[in-house]
Amino acid sequence: GNFMKVRDSKSSRQKEQSADNSRLFWIRTWMCVWFLFPPLLMAQASSLEIEYSQFDESAFEPLVLMALQLQENDQHVEAVDVMEKAWQVNRVSSGLYNESQIGLIEHMIESEIELENWDDVSRHYDYLEHLYYRIYDVDDPKLESGLQKLSSWYVHAFISNLNVKRLEHLRKAHKILKRRLEIAELTLDEDHPKFDFLQESITISEYQLYLASDIHKAHVHQSRVRDQYIAGIN
Repeated sequence: GNFMKVRDSKSSRQKEQSADNSRLFWIRTWMCVWFLFPPLLMAQASSLEIEYSQFDESAFEPLVLMALQLQENDQHVEAVDVMEKAWQVNRVSSGLYNESQIGLIEHMIESEIELENWDDVSRHYDYLEHLYYRIYDVDDPKLESGLQKLSSWYVHAFISNLNVKRLEHLRKAHKILKRRLEIAELTLDEDHPKFDFLQESITISEYQLYLASDIHKAHVHQSRVRDQYIAGIN
């Protein structure tokens, strides 16, 4: 029995060492390619075929490294493509929902913003929201931090009218602000200053939603008809 345990332990260490060696090989290979032949890669990045297996966990870090290098060189289309590959590897090796995806998706959003792919930006933010709820408990400060980023983005998107979807952005911002208030009520003291900010923000978003509603539009129309009628009498 003890012999089997020792052998299993040794086998486990060998597998871990093999994985570490594979990861190190990937990283060294890509670093050599990037730093020794940058002009070549910059010229051919758009057609660069990357050989990797989504089942090879050791491919994740080199793919991220390559994507960040592309991003730094303003090759955002290629960077997003490589990040998508890294995302596939991550989801297979570490599970569909895990914290290590967050930084990767945030980098993808950075490139999508540079490319002005607003639908893709919204899609990634929607996924981040889902991811936050899946991996963080209500009392985890990282949940509030993540939701704060999301609500800030949607408020910005509403003000800037990105992708001509102001109402959609406003509704998402309002929903997340209300969720943040619910979390605050469960986790913060009653006199915490965040309550004032959230309640004021929710009030503003509700008023903006009212202004965009059919009820308000009908009221404005009736007011104009009334004013025209009165003006005609006079």
